[in-house]
Formats: sequence, C-alpha cells, structure tokens
Amino acid sequence: MLNFKRHKAAVLLAAMFALAFMMCGCSQNASAGAGAGEFISCLKQNCIVAETVEMENFNENAPETYLYTKLHISGLKDSGTEDKINKAIEEKYSELMSDGLPAYRGISSVIDTSVKKSSETISMNVMGNFNDILSVLILKTVNQGGIHYIDCHTLNFDLNTGEQIGIGSLIQSEEGMDALNKLAAEDIDVIGKNYYGGDFYDPSQEYLMVGAFKGVKEDQKFYLSDNKIHLVFDYTNPEFYMTAFAPYEVAVGYDRIYEHLNLAAYLSSGDLYSESEEKYLLVYGSDEAVEAQLDVPQGSANVHFGMSCTYPPDAPDNIKAEAEKLSVFNSDLASQLKSEAASNAAYQYGYTNTVRVNRIGNYYNLIHSESYYKANYWGESSTGYVYDLSGKEVKLSSLFKAGADHETVIKDFIAEKLSYDFPDGDYGGKTLDEIYDEITFSLDTYGLQIKTQPIKFTMDLGETDYESSLSIFIPYDEFGCDQMTIFN
Repeated sequence: MLNFKRHKAAVLLAAMFALAFMMCGCSQNASAGAGAGEFISCLKQNCIVAETVEMENFNENAPETYLYTKLHISGLKDSGTEDKINKAIEEKYSELMSDGLPAYRGISSVIDTSVKKSSETISMNVMGNFNDILSVLILKTVNQGGIHYIDCHTLNFDLNTGEQIGIGSLIQSEEGMDALNKLAAEDIDVIGKNYYGGDFYDPSQEYLMVGAFKGVKEDQKFYLSDNKIHLVFDYTNPEFYMTAFAPYEVAVGYDRIYEHLNLAAYLSSGDLYSESEEKYLLVYGSDEAVEAQLDVPQGSANVHFGMSCTYPPDAPDNIKAEAEKLSVFNSDLASQLKSEAASNAAYQYGYTNTVRVNRIGNYYNLIHSESYYKANYWGESSTGYVYDLSGKEVKLSSLFKAGADHETVIKDFIAEKLSYDFPDGDYGGKTLDEIYDEITFSLDTYGLQIKTQPIKFTMDLGETDYESSLSIFIPYDEFGCDQMTIFN
C-alpha cells in the first residue's frame, strides 16, 4: 500500500494504471474471519468488476503529462445501488477536476496559481473489495511552478445500499477508538518531533506537528486493503503541518486491532451480485518481525555476503528454531567464490542466505532462499514450508479434500511456465514428474506459490546461463475451490 511519507509523486504516477479486481479466490463455507473479537484469518470477496477508465484530457492543448483515470463498477444485481456508487465516483472526479489548491498550510504562498501546471494526474484505484465493502483510494498529483502537491481522497461504500461508510461503523466502541488512536500515535511519534506545548517549524522536515495529536476524527479519511486499515492524515487534520504538501499515512494491521474491528458490519446474508460464487482471500499478519542476530563474514572488494532471518514475535518456538537453523552460512561456497574473485577483479561475486517467516490466515509461511552470483553465472534456490498455528508442518495434500486432483493442476502450471525455455519437455535434464516430486509451497493472499528445486537454464550465445528455482502462482480457484480446506 501507499506510504505517502516515502513515495514521491513519480511513483504515484504509475499507480493510476493499476487495476484492482481482487476477484480470484475460493468457494467455501468460510467464516470470513470477520467478526469483532476474532482473529481475522480470511475475508469474503465481492463479486464485482471495478474497471479503470482512462479519461481524455480536459482540453486539446493539455500536455501528455495531464493524465486522468476514473473507476466504474458493475456486477451488482441492484442497478440503483450500482448507479448510486458510480454517481458518487463521478461527482468526486468532477470535484477534483475543478478544485484549486488543497488547503495545506502555506501552499498558497509558494505556488502561483497563474502558472500553468507542468503535470497533473488523477488516479482512482480499488484497494479493498471484500465483505460487501468497496474501498477506493483517489490521488490528485500536481506539479505547478516547480512545486509538487498531492491531494488524497478516499471513498468507502456499503455495497448493500451504495451509501458511504465512516470509520466509526467498523470500530464501534470507545475502547476500540482508543486502541486505534494509540496505535496511530505510535507511528506519528516517529515523524521527527513530538508536540510538547510549542509551535514547531523546521523547513527540513516534511511532516511536523503544530499541536497534540487529537486522534482519529469522525470523518477521518481512510481506506481498507487486504490486511490493513490505512489512516490518511492531511490538511483536514489541523495538528499536522506538511511542508511537502502530501498526506501522511498510518497503516494498522488487522491483527493489531482485530478485537475492536468489525469487518462483518456490512456483510450481507443475501445475494447482492449478478455472479454469486463465493470467494475468499487469506489475510496476512502485520509486518512486525524479530530479526535474528547473525554473524555475516567479511567479503572483499568484489565479494559480498548477506544473511537475514526474520520471524513474527508470536511465531511458535519450533518455527523460530527452524528459521535460525536454516540461517547457516555456506562457508564452502563462500571460499570458492573468494578464490575465483581473486583472479577476476572485473567481476562481482556474492552469496546471500535469507529466511523469512510470516503469518497468513491460520498458518505461517517459512521461505528460505539462497543465491549466489559470479562471472557469467548465477544461481538461486527457494524453498517454502507451511505450518499451522501450533507449529506443525502442513503437507500440500492436506490443503485439499480427499480425491481432489491438485497434482494435475500443479503439473499443468509448471509445464506452461517452462514451455518457452524447454519446448521439447526436457526440463533442464529433469522430467515433469521429477520436478513435481521435489516441489515445495507457500500460501499467498489469493493463491498458492509453488516453488521448484533449481532448474538449469542454458541461454543463447551472449546471455548468462543460470540455475534457479521457479515460483509459480496458482489461484486457489484453479483447484476447484470446493475441494480446498484452508478456508474452514
């Protein structure tokens, strides 16, 4: 998701071309993990289509740096509700087209509005599309007179009625709002300066406080993503002073606020959609992680070594132990690389070993990757392991009901992925069955990530040969969603 503090306008330009359908997934009698007081493990996806329409420039003399997109949704049974949502989107678009400068402190003193804008974009993207809620992020990015500014708006719709919803309908208790404010304040404190009763002004800082944080407002700008609620602070929050004229975003993982967050508030028991297939997504845990302390040996002028091992603090002890066990420096390979590098000073050599554990739904992924590079060759190996909440390793077959033919689906995807490089079916000296017998996997939001053991690729003359694992994404619904168990 966007972090306005770190991403500049150039990055935001690319976002306007994104299309967020968020529609692959699985059919299953899942709980959607949505009730207040439950860990949110999965969410029910909406069966709507959100189309991004590229709009024409408002006049024929506008430069190519004026780019505009607008959303249009379809797929609701109730055409009146659908029209209501599209009308609200159209009205917001028209408002942004006619608006002047956003009301950031000091912006009118540094931007001459009589100067023609050198660039202007309006982008609309679906960020959350589940539990009968549609969450839209809108960005207007402008360069005028050498000054950039970003005007951000959010729209959150109840797909039952077409009405817009506020943050208070998802966090309905005073205790919940207190918890959200506490989490937001932890992030805001790192802006650079805390408010202790004085007015701060420092032009070297992009985000400053000119008053104590007053907490999330009733009409607070926010949007939802697959695993977080995103609070957008800007000129509508008077305690902030933003010298860069861009919003500041605080993202709070559902797993940090789940006791108070009711994402089932608008989940309908009826059939809202023209296509009524039930689909679900798995929810990632927060980004909070502990980094294991590892000794990384020293390289040399043209040899570089890297080691990393991270895991959630609440992961079962045996998973943490397994992660650290895999974080072993390959001293034999390192010695070989150093030896070769000493006589090939024009080339870079390196070796990395990375282990990463994350929570998704009611599971943990452990992904172990090792890679090396040297003159005219490189190699990479990636292995995935999945564990349940007790720390027991999960086998691939257990994701499917008895009799489900998941093997054929996976083999077809592997064969399709390798068909370009190996049209004769000889996959680097291995058969398809041999490759399948060695696969590992991890879980993603919308599908499985299948990982092969390293396969040797011989490239055309002048290109670098390599040996690498392949990561192959397979949407859950490709397996026949009623045949899967992970959403129970």
